[in-house]
Amino acid sequence: MIQEKLDTLIKEAMKSGNKLRLETLRAIKTAEMEYRTAKNAKPLDDTAEVGILRKMISQREDAAAEYVRGGREDLAEKELLEVEVIKEFLPAEITREAIEDAAREIIDVKDKKFMGKYIKAIKEKFPTADGKRISETVKWILDEEA
Repeated sequence: MIQEKLDTLIKEAMKSGNKLRLETLRAIKTAEMEYRTAKNAKPLDDTAEVGILRKMISQREDAAAEYVRGGREDLAEKELLEVEVIKEFLPAEITREAIEDAAREIIDVKDKKFMGKYIKAIKEKFPTADGKRISETVKWILDEEA
């Protein structure tokens, strides 16, 4: 997991005096700790880590959009810089082509009522892939010849 890497990077950020990076790294560490200590917590595996990081990115992107609407570009920029730090911990994104190839292998009946089954099968093959991207790809393939 990334816990050891986080500890090392936090120390480096402290030494370099990079406050934004330090705050963001600590936020990641806190989010993982909260996940581990939550009631009925599941083990923190790669899929859970990616989910935590994606949620943090989404929160910051939403906050940045709100700041822009409120005329606070300085705060929006800070949120987007934090997003860049968090993205360093995400695994390389699965390409749309890889998802499409897997979907074409799995899809045997072009019927939208099986869409959930297809998405689940692809998610098992690529556990860290973005669910929205998988869903859009499966829907696109199912609509292709409909």
